[in-house]
Amino acid sequence: MRYSTWVACGVGVWFHVGTLIGSIVVPCAAGAQADGASARQPATFRIIPGASQASYAVNEVFIDENNRLFTAVGATPAVSGEILVHLTRPALSGIREIVVDLRQLTSDSERRDRALRERFLESRRYPYSRLAAAALIGLPSAFTPGQPFPFRLEGDLEVRGATRRTHWRGEAALARDTLRGRATTQVAMTDFGIEVPRFLWLRVADSVKVEIQFVATKLASPQSVPPTRDQPSARGGSR
Repeated sequence: MRYSTWVACGVGVWFHVGTLIGSIVVPCAAGAQADGASARQPATFRIIPGASQASYAVNEVFIDENNRLFTAVGATPAVSGEILVHLTRPALSGIREIVVDLRQLTSDSERRDRALRERFLESRRYPYSRLAAAALIGLPSAFTPGQPFPFRLEGDLEVRGATRRTHWRGEAALARDTLRGRATTQVAMTDFGIEVPRFLWLRVADSVKVEIQFVATKLASPQSVPPTRDQPSARGGSR
């Protein structure tokens, strides 16, 4: 009597003329199991401080200079955080957290920077701004290496102890193990309890454009790099 055998990862089956005769369990190769688990889990991309940047842009009107309009821009490279990218199912991607150190914001005016630190942002008391619980919307069905793709972002932005839901628009590109992109939103200072600067010679708009430019690299998978007991929190730093 002739028997045929069919073997797959996890099970082997013998059959004869369509009749099941018996079966055994065949262990899967460790590599195949790891690959399957990796495909089901999002990859973690960690934002690189120094290579990334957070900035603001706000309009100022100098009353004593015939109402001259000026756009003040300040920025900091102190940006950290993690983005979860599902390489096989992009729609499941999201942002774990993005943290900006407001103490390092600088512009073309030391006087402006000092006023932000000491009075308006109170960055000594509230050193960090955080973007969390953020969903990435409108991602492509598949990533094309090096090809830019647009996205929308909805997340909770914390500034000066107040948290508001914010809506961003951006563009990013994934090439090998590096994710590069930017996202912008428009917020009102008063929504976060921030006093709008007013002086005899100067008026400042309540509306502020906020932009985050990021460069993030893919972390090694947990299967290849076991966690260590003293590994720092993903949030990093303290409030």
